[in-house]
Amino acid sequence: MHVLVVRVLLDEGDGLAHGFREAPAGVLSVADGAWLVGERGRAMAEVARHRPGGMAAVMGGGIDEVSALVDTFREEGADLWVANHNSPQQTVIAGSRTAIDAAAARAAESGLRYSVLPVTAACHSPYMEPRARPCAGPWS
Repeated sequence: MHVLVVRVLLDEGDGLAHGFREAPAGVLSVADGAWLVGERGRAMAEVARHRPGGMAAVMGGGIDEVSALVDTFREEGADLWVANHNSPQQTVIAGSRTAIDAAAARAAESGLRYSVLPVTAACHSPYMEPRARPCAGPWS
């Protein structure tokens, strides 16, 4: 059971809180949850060193409008994805630094607000796939 939880948390790009959410559920101990969160952070930092990216919050439009913006960039060959749908009026995108910066201008032209997030990784995107690696940790 523990190895499955670790695999899911490291492979699926779940949010940071998942390591500690599993602890109160009795699936992981607090110590194991802390280890898991640390391991996840190290893996993400390693990926970001080798393939830096970025993220931005796009506000003022719905998911369909932001998805259309992203699709336009994807059709042009850019590395850009919808990363998270935070609310009906806020969607986070992730991808290459170049695509994130270029999307700002197009978002403004469409009347959308745009805020580049202070991160160096394109979380919740295919850029994070290299961090998905087998890890049994303290349960092996």
